[in-house]
Amino acid sequence: MGIRGKLVWLYLITFGAMAGLASWLLLSFLHANFNELEEKQSEKSITQLMRNFDAELSHLASLNADWAHWDALYFFAQNADPQFARDELSATALQSAQLNLMAVFNADAGLVTQQAYDLQADVSIPTDRYAPAIGSLQAVLKQAPRSSNCGLFNLNSDTLMLCWQPITRGDLGGDSVGSVLMGRLLDARVLGRMRTQSAIDFEIRPLTGQGSILPEQTFSSFTALKSPLKRPDTQTLTVQLSGLTGEPALEAVMHYSRDSSQNAEQVIRWVMSTLGLIVLLSAGTLILGVNQLLVRRINALSSDLNQISASNQWARRVVEFSGKDELCSLSRNTNQLLSVIQSQVHSLEALTLTDPLTKIANRRAFDQRLAMEMDASARSGLPLALLALDVDCFKAYNDNYGHPAGDSALQAVAEVMQLSASRPSDLAARLGGEEFAILLPNTGLAGAEALAKRLCATLSERNIAHAFSTAADHLTVSVGVTVAGDESIYSLVARADQAVYQSKSNGRNRVTAVPPPSEQSLYEITLSD
Repeated sequence: MGIRGKLVWLYLITFGAMAGLASWLLLSFLHANFNELEEKQSEKSITQLMRNFDAELSHLASLNADWAHWDALYFFAQNADPQFARDELSATALQSAQLNLMAVFNADAGLVTQQAYDLQADVSIPTDRYAPAIGSLQAVLKQAPRSSNCGLFNLNSDTLMLCWQPITRGDLGGDSVGSVLMGRLLDARVLGRMRTQSAIDFEIRPLTGQGSILPEQTFSSFTALKSPLKRPDTQTLTVQLSGLTGEPALEAVMHYSRDSSQNAEQVIRWVMSTLGLIVLLSAGTLILGVNQLLVRRINALSSDLNQISASNQWARRVVEFSGKDELCSLSRNTNQLLSVIQSQVHSLEALTLTDPLTKIANRRAFDQRLAMEMDASARSGLPLALLALDVDCFKAYNDNYGHPAGDSALQAVAEVMQLSASRPSDLAARLGGEEFAILLPNTGLAGAEALAKRLCATLSERNIAHAFSTAADHLTVSVGVTVAGDESIYSLVARADQAVYQSKSNGRNRVTAVPPPSEQSLYEITLSD
């Protein structure tokens, strides 16, 4: 049996037992049980939160009832005594009762008096802020003068708790002579008290666009919507508080702890620890077998390869194992591969095709490619263009700017050449020093001329300063362009060099084109053409 079969059987025996144990433990519905506990706890918490909201409204309703059955207020609603309003319905009275708004209406729903107070700033404020709430209540009282209700009213970004009752005598005799309204904001002070009393972390969000007063017991009907996890230890439950009409007026977001889930995670961690121990024991057995069958021999093979690689002694060979399994074949094949590598390394060491400074093809690569393209052009009849380039006044550049700057300038020229000759078949090469060349297969003289002009323009745009050039105040090149004819490689290169020489003789920073031998007329393309 081969090593693969041995490993497969060992794996099946060891990890099959482990997988069976893991399945038995994890299929005990841990998550389901703990999630059910968490659901029940969150339902209890949200119910308690609703009761706290009801308690706030009930407290306000009780205070409102005390004022509604006050005999002095009963007479005030009829005669609107200014002195009574100043003495008994002042800002001090609102501050003492922890009210933000108080208003008295007569039997016709007319406003007798109103008072607004900012409990946080402890100052009276204009009643205009609560005008929408008072106006809505007046509309309710005109339809039902003797109504007695509590509800919510959304005012911009605030939520106002409102309670109103008909004003009667203390003995509850006689007809109602009006209504008294009390309002209290669900501000940070009230919400903080509710959080302390209920030990529940929550926040409220008034729902925009809801300006109607809702009937009493508004919190007895609500919709709870669970949201995704917000942070690792907390989840949220969103509750829309609405009245009997079904219109939501307030949204309470409760943050509840995921203790149950965390307990489940602890149990699962325990299970995983147990599985880990089982895996370790299984791994021990597996390691003993694999070490004898595989690791020991692979280490020997790897050690030999590392030594060969580190010393570059490709004539050395690795140890060959005796037997018929896969590692024996691997050791034999490795030695065969080392023989091939030995042969190839000698070839690669003798052949370097890239210029180390400019990272483009070097003279050797250019010569090989030129010979190949000349043969291809002769067979196919397609044109082959050659551009020869020489950096203008480069010795003066090196002498005055230094060799590091000269190297950077040559790299810039090479980069511009690669950008200009961008086809996969094009070849940009450095022939030596400041001399460069570009091979353009399947390109005629006109196309080569256009590329040469574009290359010179791109290099000029880089504006590499060269104050010591006789051609321009920046780095430039002189270019010779020609196309291959029925001729030798030497003849083609010589004609390109002739064109470069002509460009330099005519003042540099220009392109000179030489047609193939059948069109022997030398002409020059200036950069302004």
